[in-house]
Amino acid sequence: MPFSFSRRVFLRWGPPGLAGLAPFAWSASSAFAAPPVSLVLVTAAGTALENISSGDLRQLFLGETVRDGANTKLVPLNQPAGSPEREHFDRRVLGLSPDAMARYWIDQKVRGLKGAPRNLSPPQMIARVVERFPGAVAYLRPEHMISSLRAVKIEGRVHTAPQYALAAQAEK
Repeated sequence: MPFSFSRRVFLRWGPPGLAGLAPFAWSASSAFAAPPVSLVLVTAAGTALENISSGDLRQLFLGETVRDGANTKLVPLNQPAGSPEREHFDRRVLGLSPDAMARYWIDQKVRGLKGAPRNLSPPQMIARVVERFPGAVAYLRPEHMISSLRAVKIEGRVHTAPQYALAAQAEK
């Protein structure tokens, strides 16, 4: 993220002094880049959902009604806005940046349409809610999986496959 300097700082240091800070501005922005995140789409082990298409997953998290094989309405649960998991999911599955996602939900609200999926935190709570709520679908880091959850295949791919839609290696 580029530095923003006030007029006072500019006048004190002048253009030559500020030019010397340019390498630090570049390294500071790259130092805060989020590391790659691998996620697993999860649901309760007893839910009929075993596989979902990318299109259905996108529709689900954009507020459309999606049902599993047993005709259970699926309920999406999001990680908190601003979390690396949420940003990765929104970019990979929905193809939207955090700002675009916010604008999308504001537009939906203005039009009187469905609201955004519920945000939950921490990951342990998400896992427990998914475990107990029929039809709940969420995404977690693999280390937050618990035995009562099932990893959902996306496009027939298991979460350990490099081509899995939420794998860190699958970045666009």
